[in-house]
Amino acid sequence: MKDGMLRFLLALQFLTTIPVHIPGRVTNQMLGESMAYFPLVGALLGGILILAHFILTSFLPANIVCAFLILVLILLTGALHLDGLADTLDGLFSRKPQEEMLKIMKDSRLGTMGTLGLIVLLLMKYQLLYTLSTAETPFFEGNRPPGWGIPWIRPLHAALILMLMLSRWGMVMAAGLSNYARSDGGVGKPYAEHTGIRELAIASLTTLLGALLFRGLKGLLIFVIVAILGLLFLWYVLKRLGGMTGDTYGALGEVLEVLTLLSYVALK
Repeated sequence: MKDGMLRFLLALQFLTTIPVHIPGRVTNQMLGESMAYFPLVGALLGGILILAHFILTSFLPANIVCAFLILVLILLTGALHLDGLADTLDGLFSRKPQEEMLKIMKDSRLGTMGTLGLIVLLLMKYQLLYTLSTAETPFFEGNRPPGWGIPWIRPLHAALILMLMLSRWGMVMAAGLSNYARSDGGVGKPYAEHTGIRELAIASLTTLLGALLFRGLKGLLIFVIVAILGLLFLWYVLKRLGGMTGDTYGALGEVLEVLTLLSYVALK
């Protein structure tokens, strides 16, 4: 099997619940290199959600469809990143020393801040998706200048692709620019230790091309905004925890999903 395809399948296996068979032995180096393909997996997830949207809108109203889109995404990802968000919030808002925060994040029990964070994030995601699903109006589409992406694609569909590509790119960015916080290892350690500039460059180029293809100059601007906000999130976590963990990668991904949708709506 070609190296590129193998690493794409490794990324697909890690980021989704889609059954994937990986032949042969998988090394930590291969796991780190698979991060170059995270945005492509995001694009695939976006494509599946677009297909689900086409099917569901044929017999359900927009508000119900948006709830189902979130459910489909949760099923496709196994709620992996939502779990990371909850654990991260429980740890960061515990106001404990660094080592204790890391222990709290390993606790499987869901705390108050994690619960509230999940509720707020899912409500925001739902409302933003619903806003975009009803955006076939001049508010979004009127007088669009040339060069602002594929003219026939719906705002919601473009936003889904951008949301899932940018959020997965953010994980690559964080892994490539930071160290791993836990000395005793963890799920995210191979990715943190074996993701370098090459993987970040490939992921960045893929994401930029996707942003330009689906929303042109607007997509490029959204990429810049989300990248800056993602770097601020990374800086804050590094300041508090001294490094990243699998949970904080997931939290970053979820936060960037909402920020991408929010940027899309704000920029009209």
